[in-house]
Amino acid sequence: ALRQPVADAFGAFLPMGALSLIGFRPELIETARGVNLLYQYWIHTEAIGKLGRAEDVLNTPSHHRVHHGRNPRYIDRNHGGILIVWDRLFGTFEPEGETCVYGITTPLPPYPSIHIGAREAKPIELIAAYTAFANGGVRVEPIGIQRIEDRQGNILYQSTIKREQVLDPEHNWLMLDMMRDVMRCQPGTGPHRCGTAAGAVGGLHVPMGGKSGTTDDYTDAWFVGFTPEIVTGIWVGYDLQRRIMNNAGGGRIVAPAWTKFMRDVYERRPAPADWARPDDLVTREVDWSNGFLATPFCPLEVRRWEWFYPGTEPTQVCQVHTPFGVGVTP
Repeated sequence: ALRQPVADAFGAFLPMGALSLIGFRPELIETARGVNLLYQYWIHTEAIGKLGRAEDVLNTPSHHRVHHGRNPRYIDRNHGGILIVWDRLFGTFEPEGETCVYGITTPLPPYPSIHIGAREAKPIELIAAYTAFANGGVRVEPIGIQRIEDRQGNILYQSTIKREQVLDPEHNWLMLDMMRDVMRCQPGTGPHRCGTAAGAVGGLHVPMGGKSGTTDDYTDAWFVGFTPEIVTGIWVGYDLQRRIMNNAGGGRIVAPAWTKFMRDVYERRPAPADWARPDDLVTREVDWSNGFLATPFCPLEVRRWEWFYPGTEPTQVCQVHTPFGVGVTP
């Protein structure tokens, strides 16, 4: 189910208008809703190809595949529910050409605020997206049934695991290393020395990374964490959106549940090997307070060795910390 619902309650006003202004009977509205539901099931398929002249007017399966595709040419295209003519009129139409590549298929509006969580998504989609970080940049499509056997052990059905390289190993490892910081504390002191989930995962000694999430007014709390072999995500909240509790951050109320589950898993199986770092990355000692190359005059608490994609590493030395205490203000 989608989480962080925003405007579901407005759905009552459209049928109210049809009832009071046009004179529709309630059963007609419910019939129309049922037909539309069947139509939506019909267009969400890859089993049906193009449908000739119907493609000019209707939102067909091929048009709707484009709507869900994350190919660059398909982004923000084919929004029509039943009719595609509106997209043709307003310049948002794109016919299906290249094979659609899918990721998160929940429709996400193209607003800048989408990057800070202004829209809801299904937990299974978000967890599936995190498989790339755990798997060297290779995304694995989740499946509900691995195989079906009869009573004699004969395999009647075997699912096919779909994998896709969506990130290069170097950039994926850099992102992975940042998400490992969520689960650990850095040497030194300071209010931001520990990640948001570091306190919750204490005692769990396996390679791991993750990301906590918290929405406005503490109505939703997330934690998606992973090891080199398992990705687990947990959402906490109410179906009818309301505050969970004060300070209900993902690292505070969800990460402990994730830790309990993963600890139970690794009490029964050996810990996996750590992720291998790609050889192409370069390392530099930087001053955390300004991002420049550290010098012997930088305080120890702001110096740290970091990894960089070749060509992105800093080249200028720190001019803030100098031997005589006179430097540039950061």
